[in-house]
Amino acid sequence: ALNLARIAYREGQLGNVIQLLQDADYRDNIHHFNARGLLLRCYYELGELEPMRDLLRATLQLVRRRKAGYHQRLFLNNLQFMQRLVQLDAKDPGQVAEFRREIQETNPLTFRNWLLKMLG
Repeated sequence: ALNLARIAYREGQLGNVIQLLQDADYRDNIHHFNARGLLLRCYYELGELEPMRDLLRATLQLVRRRKAGYHQRLFLNNLQFMQRLVQLDAKDPGQVAEFRREIQETNPLTFRNWLLKMLG
């Protein structure tokens, strides 16, 4: 279900992604975190910011509680930048430029390209 959701996301079928992620198997922490990251991106692109904020808070707590080895820093970075994206004043060019610079300089960050795309 997670891989089908990834394919649907690449094809722009965001509604299908959300539906497929409801059926994903979350026994593995890494799969669980990846599914939540995909769901967060869908919420943002659909303009569903309230559900996104709630899921962000819950996912940050989950990542901090569960051990994900070296992936933990990666997931925390991705989530923290998504949180900042939602709070960003897109009309302030200085704030956008600073945010873009931080995105480009932060490692590890797998959502880098997506975050830069969302900045325009």
